[in-house]
Amino acid sequence: MNLGAKKATTDNLYFVHADVIPSKNFISEIVRMDKKGVESTFFRQIFDKMNPFW
Repeated sequence: MNLGAKKATTDNLYFVHADVIPSKNFISEIVRMDKKGVESTFFRQIFDKMNPFW
């Protein structure tokens, strides 16, 4: 993540782990928050409790 942040060419960064599926509207939500002047936010994640890994 640090290397990605260093190489970024935009002001907005979105970090997501490989085991997370972003919501269908996450890009529009990021744009909406940016237009409101929000500098930092997060998305709540819901884990599949039926998955034996958890």
